[in-house]
Amino acid sequence: MFWPPSTAFRLALSRASGTLNIKVQETSLAQHLKNKRRLHPSGKARPVFGRERELEILSEAMQASGPLVIHVHGVSGIGKSALISEFAAIWRSRRRTILLLDGRTIEPTEAGFQRELSRQLRIQKPALDSIVRVLSKRNRPVVLVLDSYELLALLDSWLRQAFLSRLGRKVRLILVSRFAPASQWTETTEWRGSFRALNLEPLDDDASFKLLASLGAHERRARAIANFARGHPLALVIAGAASTHLPAERSRTPQSAISDIARRFLSEIEEPQLRETLRAASVLRRVTRSLIRAMMPSLRDDSQFERLARLPFVEAARDGLIIHDAVHEAIRADLEAIDPTAFQRYRRAAWQQLNQEAKSAGSGNLWRYSADLIYLINNLAIREAFFPKDVANFYVERAGPGDAPEILSIAAQHESQQATLILQEWWKHIPSSFWVIRDRSQQVAGFYCLVDPAHVAPSVIRRDPLTLAWARHLEQRPLSKGKSVLFLRRWISRVHGESPSAVQAAAWLDVKRHYLERRPRLQRVYLTLSNFAPFAEAAASLDIRLMDAPAVSIGDVNYRSLLLDMGERSVDGWLTRLSAAELGTEQDGLLDEPRRALVVHGKGIVLTRKEFDVMRYLTARQGETIARIELLNDVWGLKYDIGGNVVDVIIAGLRKKLGDLAGAIETVHGHGYLYRTPAS
Repeated sequence: MFWPPSTAFRLALSRASGTLNIKVQETSLAQHLKNKRRLHPSGKARPVFGRERELEILSEAMQASGPLVIHVHGVSGIGKSALISEFAAIWRSRRRTILLLDGRTIEPTEAGFQRELSRQLRIQKPALDSIVRVLSKRNRPVVLVLDSYELLALLDSWLRQAFLSRLGRKVRLILVSRFAPASQWTETTEWRGSFRALNLEPLDDDASFKLLASLGAHERRARAIANFARGHPLALVIAGAASTHLPAERSRTPQSAISDIARRFLSEIEEPQLRETLRAASVLRRVTRSLIRAMMPSLRDDSQFERLARLPFVEAARDGLIIHDAVHEAIRADLEAIDPTAFQRYRRAAWQQLNQEAKSAGSGNLWRYSADLIYLINNLAIREAFFPKDVANFYVERAGPGDAPEILSIAAQHESQQATLILQEWWKHIPSSFWVIRDRSQQVAGFYCLVDPAHVAPSVIRRDPLTLAWARHLEQRPLSKGKSVLFLRRWISRVHGESPSAVQAAAWLDVKRHYLERRPRLQRVYLTLSNFAPFAEAAASLDIRLMDAPAVSIGDVNYRSLLLDMGERSVDGWLTRLSAAELGTEQDGLLDEPRRALVVHGKGIVLTRKEFDVMRYLTARQGETIARIELLNDVWGLKYDIGGNVVDVIIAGLRKKLGDLAGAIETVHGHGYLYRTPAS
């Protein structure tokens, strides 16, 4: 049957939003595939065809002699998630434990991963020991599936070295990624015989025709779609759901097919508001009702959100709707190229909404908002750190005792004898502060040293001229109460020294993991360079600034100190500032923390130390009434109200400098003070 265009589109949406419930008995794999069609987590029934061989390979994980890790990879839209959902349905029907974890919703830190796994295992207090204890009690193999694994790249070394080593052979891991596995899985003797890679290829013609027939496509039309889509499952589904007239020639690649079909599908949507809602949603990592309302204030209800959810390439996740990557990227790229004004307007509106929501978010939800803000940023140094587009040629892991000679030889190659001896002292006292960057042959290609001064004896810090300078800066400008600092003492590549390189980029990427693990306590990071010029542009884009302090001489080299001051809101505040600067969106506050100044109508006004501390305290607790005794306790360090007017004097000074915006600091008589942004 051939459906008219509008009827075909409505029928496809109807099918996509339907529910399919078929009770599966214990049966053979072939019989199961004949009787069952996959039920997507969003409630959309989508068929799976032509994946019998791949399902048999995945089923090896359920055998005692099977591989501990299977890595499924393939281009976006090739059907990885569909395959995994089918595999899970088969084995759950046989009373096996399959845990599906979505990398899009997990903070890429050890704590974030353990939180999500503990939630699924119903463990109240997330901890690796508790997870190991619960999983070890299972009689049969337990399979953990990590979908969108490319977003958990920061965890790769920890998963290999710490997590899997604790679990034994009862727990199997299936990694699902757009990228082929990194060399540390495939080229090391450690995983030989325990690791298998599965590259997902496009469907053959027979499977393509069966999929299209299940969507109601007429035979002649099915041939045209299959010829164009080249076996790309998502392209087949969308083309089968639309009435788009496709060109006769085959597309260059499956990926170009999905981009072309996505654009045609968008142009075919007859309702202007739904079409514009989809364009607006393309700037977001995840789509929520509040974000749609913020970007499209003319909408009177949530009906467009509901219609968006019914599109065949949109799925419902735990915290919002997610547009499939392949479609998402095509529509976003078109919007940015064709209508840059709308693209910028939607991003700004989303930033404003996310910034407001993040302020009241609990610590467990902060990563979600951080990831959303990162997605709005086009800064490659930030986006690639969290949403990589390719697999890295280098991997980072904590240095072991055997790495000391390599670390010191690399240091000696690029540093003076005196500077090398200082690094040797750091290794002697704090070897756990060193991380090595390995190449595909597992050789040490570089290292970095990252120190938490709170865990180091003051005498060790004083013996290093650089960390001594940083410690003195901290004494002059102390951290806020409860905040922490990191010293990125040095990074060096064997070939390029401190200069920009793939090794240096891998080191910086891994340092981002430390940032996330220490949020929301981390406030400052100190680092050093002997040649700042090659990094000047990148540093400025990341809000890393040269310190106003003399260079430190070690041997015959002068080292400049740099500072990243993230502010009271830690990593989240830093990301908010970066996205605001890129989007040209005014910060909702008046305090410029890195410069320790007020910004009033675009003009910077320097604050005294106490004025800055009080203003920072008030802005961090925006909308809350702060009692005088709280300011005295937390800013002045006094345990009681001495009855003086020190607080009043500072508040008066701040109001004077604020000028016509002085009303931002309100006096709540009988209680204290309250800060509101001028915008609110």
